[in-house]
Amino acid sequence: MELPIKFYSRGLEIVEQLRTEVQDVVIVATRSVLVLLASVCMGRTVEPGGGYREIPWPNLGYASFQFSDDGIVLNRNMSSVEIN
Repeated sequence: MELPIKFYSRGLEIVEQLRTEVQDVVIVATRSVLVLLASVCMGRTVEPGGGYREIPWPNLGYASFQFSDDGIVLNRNMSSVEIN
């Protein structure tokens, strides 16, 4: 089993690569990877007190995030998941 910090680091690398993309990107992944990427986008970390927790991601659920100078924001109008 992969260490949580290593798993999180891989997700962080993916999000950092996505920030440089000029076009929209569609990611099809396992539920655990989608939860990881959403958590990274929301600034949650695996460190104690970092806020990383379970996101109830339904089967065939999707989320749309917008990258901006202010950070990464969930587009609630174009997402089927509720992420708090």
